[in-house]
Amino acid sequence: MKVESGLLLNGRYRLVSQLAMGGMGEIWRAWDQEEQRVVAIKMLKEELAGQESFLARLRAEAQNTRQLTHPNLAMVYDYGEKDGLGWMVMELVDGRPLSQLLKGGSVLSIETLLPILIQISRALSAAHLQGVVHRDVKPGNILVSASGVAKLTDFGISVAPQRIPLTAVGMVMGTAQYLPPEQAMGDPATPLGDIYALGIIAYEGLAGHRPFTGPTQIDIALAHVKDPVPPLPETVPPAMSTLVMQMLEKTPEKRPSSAIEVSKRLEEVLAEVAPHIHIAPVPQGRTTPALAGPYSANQATAALPLGRHPLPPTLKPEPLPVPAPAPHPSTQAFQRGTASETGGGTKDAPAPPPKDSDVKHVNRRSASHRKKPNLIPQIVLGIITALIIAGLILGLVLSLRNSASVSTLVSDAVVAGVNNPFLTDTIEFEGWSQWLI
Repeated sequence: MKVESGLLLNGRYRLVSQLAMGGMGEIWRAWDQEEQRVVAIKMLKEELAGQESFLARLRAEAQNTRQLTHPNLAMVYDYGEKDGLGWMVMELVDGRPLSQLLKGGSVLSIETLLPILIQISRALSAAHLQGVVHRDVKPGNILVSASGVAKLTDFGISVAPQRIPLTAVGMVMGTAQYLPPEQAMGDPATPLGDIYALGIIAYEGLAGHRPFTGPTQIDIALAHVKDPVPPLPETVPPAMSTLVMQMLEKTPEKRPSSAIEVSKRLEEVLAEVAPHIHIAPVPQGRTTPALAGPYSANQATAALPLGRHPLPPTLKPEPLPVPAPAPHPSTQAFQRGTASETGGGTKDAPAPPPKDSDVKHVNRRSASHRKKPNLIPQIVLGIITALIIAGLILGLVLSLRNSASVSTLVSDAVVAGVNNPFLTDTIEFEGWSQWLI
């Protein structure tokens, strides 16, 4: 299957133009003929076709985001595979990456920065409530529309419960400039790590530079572990400065306990310094993203010009009947009505394949429909894990007596991450920031 403009996927999605390309993936603007809307399609590169390790990561991203529905998260609509190539259909977000707003050491006004931080903290809260940890929160993965809507993107290296880990124990995944100290030391990623990364973004927006830097990725990661956070400028409101410093605590337990707490405290600061700015609360039971302008529910393309964006005649042929292909065995996890996991935990019985599609739709099942887990094995595992962690902490305390040993530990962990081909890459193309594998 040759990936090019005009290619029809699943008899429904027609590729229009390429938006960005990285080492392992590419992003396409596409037209959904069934829903009559513009979408973004993230695909593996043709030369990686059939390589299970890359396909597994794309499947994991779709699985981890299938249950996430929030106005400040870029939605995932569909997933499929054919001829060894995988693709994921997503909401097309028209906006600039926050990294462009921060480019060149720009200091953002409190009126500009706070609404963005509030929206992203809400998005993280929605993910954390579903057990999903992003692991790569950074300005390049935050898109801001002209109307001020901020959306968190790229769950390519996220982790979620009941999923097969795609990284070895002790391996570092993420971006060094926004890497929590515990992850730099090779510890498992937690929601508190996402809060730390958001704190780095807040610091950068307020000060015009990141708190930690260095000549190499290893030096930067080591600075997160050992160096104190430099004070923020005196012009920053005290309440805001206090919150950012708490988010950047070396010890995870000293940070705000949750992303929703961060959101509430940011809202308090905003009410104090800019009471004329109001961030509307997320409506209960919302199932579609917040859109800028009078869009209908099936036009989930925030901040795009009004209309249904019809394609040129050359790219919008009359629909032809498409025979239903045989289901691909590697996409059983995306069949309608079930969510057979790719490994670990209890597997649901596979549902029959869809009649009209070889793409397995992402099933956002309600948590109430899931099986109640047997807590006894989890308790036993928790006790064992606690004993192991206690031993590791004791060993780490002893090793910290020698600073060279700390440097070696962090260096080894970061090198493991740097040499890993799955590290995400932010690609900018004509004002776009797209998320690649």
